[in-house]
Amino acid sequence: MLNNTTTTKLHEMKLSAMATAFRHQSETDGFSELSFEERFGLLVDAEWTSRRNNRLTRLLKKAGFSEPGACLEDIEYHADRKLDKAFITRLGSCNYIDENHNVIILGATGSGKTYIANALGVTAGRNFYPVRYVRLPDLLAELSIARAEGNYRKVMKGYRQARLLILDEWLLYPLKDSEARDLLELTEARYKKASTIFCSQFDVGGWHQKIGEATLADAICDRIAVMSEGRVQQVGTPMELYERPQSMFVAGFIGSPKMNFLNGPFADKFGANVVGIRAEHLEVTPGGNGAWSGKVIYSENLGSDSYVYLDVGSTEPVIVRQSGKATYHAGDTLSLDNRAARRPDAATALRQRRNYSAVDEKNISGWSCFGRVTVRRTADMVRLRRWAEAG
Repeated sequence: MLNNTTTTKLHEMKLSAMATAFRHQSETDGFSELSFEERFGLLVDAEWTSRRNNRLTRLLKKAGFSEPGACLEDIEYHADRKLDKAFITRLGSCNYIDENHNVIILGATGSGKTYIANALGVTAGRNFYPVRYVRLPDLLAELSIARAEGNYRKVMKGYRQARLLILDEWLLYPLKDSEARDLLELTEARYKKASTIFCSQFDVGGWHQKIGEATLADAICDRIAVMSEGRVQQVGTPMELYERPQSMFVAGFIGSPKMNFLNGPFADKFGANVVGIRAEHLEVTPGGNGAWSGKVIYSENLGSDSYVYLDVGSTEPVIVRQSGKATYHAGDTLSLDNRAARRPDAATALRQRRNYSAVDEKNISGWSCFGRVTVRRTADMVRLRRWAEAG
């Protein structure tokens, strides 16, 4: 009778797991041999475990994952995906959340961005971080409806307070002014206070254009930090990171495809250990009469654009991005020219600076040199800065 009364009181105090464990102890002979402290400890453990599991279930359910079964262990690291397993494993530690850093996942449709983002979110949820997953179009629609219904602040508060916010289909289409202002309020509220994962099909360099109004775009994209091996490599807006990379890591991280890197004799003539140029700053023509030439390895047609992969004698192939369909075949010899160098203000701007007597002004514009040369950016060319690790 006494045990039944105790069990009832435990249920009334919402200690259901402890009540169930107490009833189990009362009905099992072996527990009578344990001390009071041992039996009470088992009751507390049962209640603590139950509450912890219930909390985890609520967190994962509230997150609204599109793929709740995603996990980091199931990510496939095929060579063509070019995923850094060690880096993703480090993200699984959730240190970036503790440090309020953001993660940007870029890739074409079907490349697995959403799965990776969900896997990172599930991992964070299992570590008891409040997580929210939402498609940006759905978020903007929800905020618009909330404003009309008068509960805008309540809805926005839910997204502001998430320790990790996953924004899928980021900037899938150009934003209206009202939508850009909603994003500004959200990003401003979360700045240096929480972490956000951005999943986008579009390169970071094109985000300003998608956002629209320049002032809002600068405010939303301000202070994106690029990290490697736990160290901040560069901090700045997406356009600053894209146009003025301060290291090879940043230059390779921002941009799709990543910046071409060349070493050897070609880099030597620039007085650098490594030189880099964006795929969109190059153009190719049939024949070998250009500034330099290479042989086609293969071409990749992506609809409105094409990537042409060329062997120029460097460690890695050079990628050229061009409009329309590529009609070149493996083995074709093509001339390469730096279209950035032909800007009328490029050579003039360089001549206004000092200590460039050993630099060929016709070729330096548009190039990033990592090693022994330090040059500031001119017009829409890349700023060239010393990269200490290069040599």
